[in-house]
Amino acid sequence: MLGVDLHEDAGRAAYLASFHAAQALLFDKTGKVFKTHKGVQAEFLRLTKDDPRWGSDLRVFLSQAYNLKAIADYEEGEDAPEGLMPTALAPPFSRSRPQMNHNSSQTVMGAGRLERRVGKEIMPGVHEFCSF
Repeated sequence: MLGVDLHEDAGRAAYLASFHAAQALLFDKTGKVFKTHKGVQAEFLRLTKDDPRWGSDLRVFLSQAYNLKAIADYEEGEDAPEGLMPTALAPPFSRSRPQMNHNSSQTVMGAGRLERRVGKEIMPGVHEFCSF
């Protein structure tokens, strides 16, 4: 996707893959199903808060990547809805095309890291035999 100028689609898909991985982790640890973006993000932050296996970059990744997804979903020129730009914790997602391309690439890489960490958490030992 990144090679054929589908950066926004790649960023969106990467976020959604991470979102579903986080949902799986939350279900595995709590037995509860979290469905909303806000609910998954909040519970994921709460669950990983004091766990040193989850670095701060992974803990805030969902929130950061959601901002990129929202910009990709709703932006039309410079008329993207207010409130979609990231918080102080998030990298400065720009609406410029080259910056969006870079942000999407970073999101794809971050999603892979988060998904590998979730896989190790949910299926200890199995990750050694898998390509994730």
